[in-house]
Amino acid sequence: MTVSFAQPATLACPACSASFDADIWLIVATNERPDLIERIRAGALHTVTCPRCGHAGNLDAPLLLFRPDADPPILFSPAQGTTSEQDQQQAAVLVGLLRERLGSAWREAWLAQGLRGVQREMLPVALAEDLATASHGARNQQVQRGHDEHAGRQRWKWLEQMQRALDKLRKHDPETPGRPLAGPGQAIETSGGGGSGPPVPAIFTSWLATALQAEQQFLQTNDLTALTMAVETWNQILDHPGFRTAPPNFRLAVLNNAGVVFLRRYLGAWAH
Repeated sequence: MTVSFAQPATLACPACSASFDADIWLIVATNERPDLIERIRAGALHTVTCPRCGHAGNLDAPLLLFRPDADPPILFSPAQGTTSEQDQQQAAVLVGLLRERLGSAWREAWLAQGLRGVQREMLPVALAEDLATASHGARNQQVQRGHDEHAGRQRWKWLEQMQRALDKLRKHDPETPGRPLAGPGQAIETSGGGGSGPPVPAIFTSWLATALQAEQQFLQTNDLTALTMAVETWNQILDHPGFRTAPPNFRLAVLNNAGVVFLRRYLGAWAH
């Protein structure tokens, strides 16, 4: 029995009303379906296309990711339109299904620290961890194992920072709950006029200049100290009480740029 699991469903196209069958993937094992992993990275795992008119749309469904060689091995990514209670119920069902499909290979110790949740936008980062783990799989020395465990904790720290930033976007700008955080940096004006990006409130001008300069220094020199300074400065901006009352376009641009920096710092932890 394969571990990955899809729920068959009959859907109605909102554009042409045609009915068609589709598989909704609810459990994906990273060592089993590389094609599904690529769809997750592309944000298209739950994208369905009508075979009659070609209309494409995304289904709001939960996902349980099983990573047998990673720590933690099980990640839960909730649907975006559900309540916390519904998320817990769906997670319990999917974990039970995973336990059943694994049979004697299941380990209760996997959930000893609870089930780790990851927002859908952050799943590509979790998958990047799987790739790095595979590339380091031949290193089995005891000293190296201790180093890898410490690095793993650091990487999850950066991932959690990214998720907190995304939470801020959804809390302070509820009209744009689905916009991606990490991606090409959105332009931000630092001079207050004439540019294409949103204007910067005066209180953030100095911090913003420091964050952008530190990031540029990292890009030019690959100095992780500069990247860490950029991360810390973006966090100062995000945590400032004035951030929640700043113009929405500015908040979105800050969160987008901060997410890119957090992602770079997360990935940079693998090399050091």
